[in-house]
Amino acid sequence: MLTVIEKVIFLQDVENFEFASTEDLARIAAITEEVTCAGNETIYREGEYPDAMYMVVDGRVRLHRNGRDVLVATSN
Repeated sequence: MLTVIEKVIFLQDVENFEFASTEDLARIAAITEEVTCAGNETIYREGEYPDAMYMVVDGRVRLHRNGRDVLVATSN
């Protein structure tokens, strides 16, 4: 599990948060929840609305349509 400080450091490198203050990032970090997924586990399916914003901290996530990769998101 990451500490709030480690989460803030991670969030500082996320483009969506590039203009957020450290204080704002700390607030976001404090309410985040880490999720560990097994290989080939489905996070959500096309047409469903995700219930959260997901970021890859460690590993990779494959986004695909009809068996073809659209994007592979990886950790830094």
